[in-house]
Amino acid sequence: GAYAAPRAPSQDERELVLKYKSDIAQKVGAAEFRTFKVDEVSTQVVAGTNYKFKVTTDSHVLLATIWGKLDKTHELTNVEILKNLGKVGGFGGGRKPSKEESILLEGYRREIAQEIQAAEFKTFVVNEVSAQVVA
Repeated sequence: GAYAAPRAPSQDERELVLKYKSDIAQKVGAAEFRTFKVDEVSTQVVAGTNYKFKVTTDSHVLLATIWGKLDKTHELTNVEILKNLGKVGGFGGGRKPSKEESILLEGYRREIAQEIQAAEFKTFVVNEVSAQVVA
């Protein structure tokens, strides 16, 4: 059948989607989410139950679909970005860098040291990155 009308999620449903928080972040290319607000849920009865969660994070508004199987296990089946919260021309909220971003920035280590007039860095750790959306 069709999905039921969206409604406020129960505590059990909130806990269910929170179990997949890091998987959802990975699907949209985020290292992690500082904000993860479960706004609503819609359900669909299939061979089990599909849960479609609308979630607002620090970087996106998402729809995350989790299939509740008949054997009581669950599987994240889809993540859809409804809205990117980065503003054109502005930088989005900071987040932990991905491994690829850390490697990329390591390549600029010498130039960064020169820019701030440091001889070199004994330690170079990228703690946070921000992205700028350019149209």
